[in-house]
Amino acid sequence: KEHTELFGEFLPPEEVEQKETVTIICPIYNEFPAIISCLIMQTNKNWKLWLIHNGPSDGSGETYVNLVNDDRISWQETPTHTGNWGHKTRRDYLQKVQSKYVMITNPDNYYVPSFIEKCLKQFTIKGTTVAVYSEQIIHNYTDWKVMNCRPARGFIDCGSVVMKTKEVQEVGWNNITDHSADRLFFADIINRYGVLKFVPVKGCLFVHN
Repeated sequence: KEHTELFGEFLPPEEVEQKETVTIICPIYNEFPAIISCLIMQTNKNWKLWLIHNGPSDGSGETYVNLVNDDRISWQETPTHTGNWGHKTRRDYLQKVQSKYVMITNPDNYYVPSFIEKCLKQFTIKGTTVAVYSEQIIHNYTDWKVMNCRPARGFIDCGSVVMKTKEVQEVGWNNITDHSADRLFFADIINRYGVLKFVPVKGCLFVHN
C-alpha cells in the first residue's frame, strides 16, 4: 500500500497498453458509419472515434451515433463541404489530437478485434517506432485479394496504420488535393524519420471497403 501511494500502481504490460488511447480520425460524407461495430469489438477498449462529417449533414448519422450511446464516439460537422476525399478534414483534425497515438481511416473500413491491441504491443517492442501497420490487408482495389504491404506508395493503406501523434503532427498532412494524399503523407513521415521507423504487425488485420 505504501509503495502504491508513493509510486502509483504497477500494471502488467497488457494493462499499460490498455491505458494508451488511440484517437481515430474518420471523415465521413453521407455514409453509414459501419466502422463503429468493429471498433466496439476491439480487445483494447481505450480508443476514441471522431466521426467528422464533411459539411452539414441530414442528421441521420448523428442519430445513429446517439443510439449507439458510446462516450468514446463523437459526431462533428465542418461548416462547409470541401470535397477532395476529406483530406482537408484529415489535415485539420490531425493537429487537434491530444492522445499518444492516432489513426486516420474511413467509415466503411473493417478491423479484426485484436487490431489495436497488436499495434500498440508492437510500439512497446521498439520504443523508437513511429508507425505500425498490418503486414497484410484485404483491399477492394485488388478485388478483395490479400495484399502484402510495405511503406511505399501503392502498397499501404492509411486506415491500416497506427502512428505516434506527436511525431506525425510535426510532419503534418501536407497535401489535400491528390487522391493519394495518404501515401504522400507516409512518404513525408519516412523522409523525416526513416523507413525503419515503419514497423509491420504480422497478420491480415484490416479490410478496406
